[in-house]
Amino acid sequence: MILTLIFICLLVLGIVGLILYDKAPIYKQLDFIEFLSIVFILIGLIGSVVCVTLAGVARVKATAKAEEIRLEEKQEALNSTYEYLTSNGYYSPSIVEINSYNKEVSDFKAKIRSTKMQLKNPWINWFVCPAASKFDENSVEYFVYPPKDK
Repeated sequence: MILTLIFICLLVLGIVGLILYDKAPIYKQLDFIEFLSIVFILIGLIGSVVCVTLAGVARVKATAKAEEIRLEEKQEALNSTYEYLTSNGYYSPSIVEINSYNKEVSDFKAKIRSTKMQLKNPWINWFVCPAASKFDENSVEYFVYPPKDK
């Protein structure tokens, strides 16, 4: 949000600079004002278009809903894997399976935590899909292999 406002301010400064250069005779002597105004207009225009486009893409309901569905499926898959690993059957999970599961849980929690932190940041919060804010990172648990009895 703040980046978008900065680009809009640059655009306005550039337009004001060009108007002053054309209307005020004192500024006609300073050629760098015209050049600087054109640079501000270009940077402001390009930056504003990019920011508004990225914010629009992140906020599209179809994209947000798809991301929410993907995260729900990942959460359900991790919870079912956890229940499978903790079930009291004849099967004893291997260290590789446990490590793989714990890595997936770690990645899921990191994604949720990162997205929530980015949504709190006023510089970039427009560009982040808000779907992950509905999830609790503690909804999935790490599997701790029970210690062997001595």
